[in-house]
Amino acid sequence: MTSLKIECLSSNFHSIPNLSNAELKDAQNRIVVHSLRHTFASLLVIAGTPIYNLMRLMNHASMDMSMCYAHLAPDFGKDAVNNLIKAS
Repeated sequence: MTSLKIECLSSNFHSIPNLSNAELKDAQNRIVVHSLRHTFASLLVIAGTPIYNLMRLMNHASMDMSMCYAHLAPDFGKDAVNNLIKAS
């Protein structure tokens, strides 16, 4: 990025009201960098990304950390069961 682009980005970034969320006392409504990470993981699972792949992409230490997103994939395993039915 050129210096001009960085300055433009910086000035636009600081002009967004309440971006810091510092005045919010309710932690549930605060948006922090981790919120973006959580949204990214959620969208991956909703899009059909296998939990194992999510674990690798998110660099989770264990599968348990990734399993909290499993409820977002209600059709998980549906294709496997349908293939089993077709094969019999």
